[in-house]
Amino acid sequence: MDEILREEQAIWQDYLARLGSHLAYAGVVVRRSVSFGDPLAVTLATAQRCGADLIAVAAPAQPAVWRFFHPSLAQRLLAQSIVPVLLLPCSPLPRSGLPYRTATA
Repeated sequence: MDEILREEQAIWQDYLARLGSHLAYAGVVVRRSVSFGDPLAVTLATAQRCGADLIAVAAPAQPAVWRFFHPSLAQRLLAQSIVPVLLLPCSPLPRSGLPYRTATA
C-alpha cells in the first residue's frame, strides 16, 4: 500500500508541477501539496498550514436539487473556509494526459 501511495503522490506531484509552472511563469506563487484523506478536512488544514490567501476550486455545474442533497466540495469549502474561495467552472477533461484514476466497486 505504501508503494501505491508513493506512486500516486509522484504522479500527482508531476501533474501539479506542470500546471504550476504556467502560473509561476505568470508571477503567481505556487505551492504544491498532495495529500490523501477527506478532501474538505485536508484542503482546510493545508490552507491554514500554508497561510493561503485564496483557495481556488474548479467546480462542475450541478442542478440546484442535486446541490441541496449532495453538496460539492466547493460548496462545503464556501460554507466552512475562513479563507476566500474562488470557484471556477470546470473545462472538459482531455482524453489523455491526466493522472486521474477512478476506483471501481
